[in-house]
Formats: sequence, structure tokens, C-alpha cells
Amino acid sequence: MILGSIVSYNNSNSIEECIHSCIQHFDAMSKLIVFDNCSTDGTREILKELEEKYVEKLEVKYLEQNIGFGKAHNLILDYNIDVSHYLVINPDVFVKEDSLDRLLTKMKSDQSIGLVVPKFLNPDGSLQAQNKKLPTVFDLFLRRLPFSIRKFFSKRLDEYVCLDHNYDESWDVLAISGAFFLVKGEVFRQLKGFDRRYFLYFEDVDLGRMVQSLGLRTVYEPSAKVFHLWNRTSHKEINVAMVLVQNGIKYFNKWGWKYF
Repeated sequence: MILGSIVSYNNSNSIEECIHSCIQHFDAMSKLIVFDNCSTDGTREILKELEEKYVEKLEVKYLEQNIGFGKAHNLILDYNIDVSHYLVINPDVFVKEDSLDRLLTKMKSDQSIGLVVPKFLNPDGSLQAQNKKLPTVFDLFLRRLPFSIRKFFSKRLDEYVCLDHNYDESWDVLAISGAFFLVKGEVFRQLKGFDRRYFLYFEDVDLGRMVQSLGLRTVYEPSAKVFHLWNRTSHKEINVAMVLVQNGIKYFNKWGWKYF
């Protein structure tokens, strides 16, 4: 059994397309469960309509407060059923084909694979480079500088998002994106899901490293494609940027400070 999970928070502009496309294309997914982090923008009203429309495939849990991305996704572990794989989906992702089957095929091709991510595309179909090398303080700092300064470090920044790799080929990814991935059920349960100390940001990189610490691979599979709206909120809202900094400190405290 494959369970899909979405954590929503004020995603009224994208949640309907996300859910509709996943239910329409992912036949292998037994059920999709949405955990809404107390949305206030009309997302809950949309979810109630979708729950009635997809009564057999969709279940929505309405949380009374925003408990964060990873902690909300971890609620999927409370479902005491035999789950072979968990599919983590961002509410700003949509699909046009059965990329889930392709991720499953890749994972089953090698028992050493614990987690697999797809190729991310912008809505216009262009590549969205979401595979990354392990973060350093310097790289994270560079990514938030104005373009007029950032352009002088373009080679380093391109390498950080693995543009020195061929995105049309599969390879092992050190720092995964949490926007969409498939993970073995036994692995996710063994790790007890995401580290609950992260409210938002870095929980995906942390999870990938925890999977790797078990001696398993985290792999990129380009034949599976998903479209990602990617609003990059941390670049626009100061309070969200502060959350990113706080969780970055938690990440480096856990895994060791790497400055350059």
C-alpha cells in the first residue's frame, strides 16, 4: 500500500490542481491524506469540496494550529496499516503523467535505494534544479544576495544545485528536495519520519541524510517529472526568512558547521 501525504497552509491558489492531478494520475497510490495546518485563506473550504468529490481516495485532517511541515507529515505514521511506501507531496506541485510508477520502478530496481526524487519542472516545462549538494553557510548566504552580487559566484551556485551534473541521467543526491519524494515505508517508520525539531526548511535535507546514515541511497530519477510552482517565500517575507535561519542553525548544530 502506498499512502500519499500533503501538508497545506494557505494554498488556495494551488491545492485543487495538486490534489486533482495526483488522484487522476497516481493509480498506485491507495489514499491521499491532507493535513491542513489551520489555513485561513479559503483552503479549508476547497478541501471540504474535494473531500466530497474524491470520497474514496482523499481524507483531510483539519489541524487546530500550524504545527509545521515535517511534524504534520509525520501524522501519516499514526495510520496503523501496512504501508510499503510513503509519497510526500507539496501542495504547490502538480503532475501530468504517472511519475509515481516511474519512481517505484527505480526504487524496486535496487534494494539499496531508500528514497527517490523526480525531476522538477517549472510550470512552463523548463528545468527547476532542486537537487543540491550538502549546504554550507557560505552557499546559503550567497543565494540570498542581490543578483548583481550573486552573478560573480554563478559557477559555485550552479554547482550547489548540481548543474555540473546531467539532469537527464539518474544519480545519487546528497541533499534532497522535500517538495515531492517517495520513501520506503519501513525506512520512514524506522526514522520516525522527519525530525520534529524543524518547523519549516532543512527537514528535507536532514531526512535525506538520515536515510543515508542507514546505509541507503537517496536517488534522483529524471524519467519521473513533476511541476512545481515554487513561490520561494523565504526570499519575500522576512518572518519566513527568519524561520529559515533558525532551522538552518538547528541543521548545522546537528550535522556539524560547514562554512565553505
